[in-house]
Amino acid sequence: MTFDSALDVAAIELQQPLTATALTLNTNALNIAEPVGTWGFPSGYSSLAPLLTLGAIGGMDRAQSGALRLVINAAFNSGNSGGPLFRQSDGEVIGVVVSKLAPIPQDVLQILATLEQQKSGFQYTRTKPDGSTESVSEGALIAAVLKFLREQTQLVVGHATSASDLQSFLSKNGI
Repeated sequence: MTFDSALDVAAIELQQPLTATALTLNTNALNIAEPVGTWGFPSGYSSLAPLLTLGAIGGMDRAQSGALRLVINAAFNSGNSGGPLFRQSDGEVIGVVVSKLAPIPQDVLQILATLEQQKSGFQYTRTKPDGSTESVSEGALIAAVLKFLREQTQLVVGHATSASDLQSFLSKNGI
């Protein structure tokens, strides 16, 4: 596996070759308002087939790394990351989904961190997936619930790495 944290993309080596038709990567110019889509398994969705999400290119901006980010008006959620962003008109891949936009003010992040570290108040015994238990304070419980609810918040805006940056990543890594 190889990855680029600045682009928020990774490439993995498959143990078996894919039998499906490959997707075509298109690095041509993109148009604002162009209809796009992706497939994925957003948080809470557990079907056998990926969920189709449709939207449009709403704009373009730059990530902190300087990489071009496509701003997409679509309901991206945790679990859509890594999915192809394709043009609805021809199915060509123009990017890869990397994140949803769910901004949170710095002071609210500090409040959540403080709640998470709080040791006083009532204690709850949580059973972990492995069967072990741990004691959790009420502040940490509140923080966990608020974080979960924030993850569910959808402003219907997301980001995708452009196909040209994806192609550069793949070429740089001999893929």
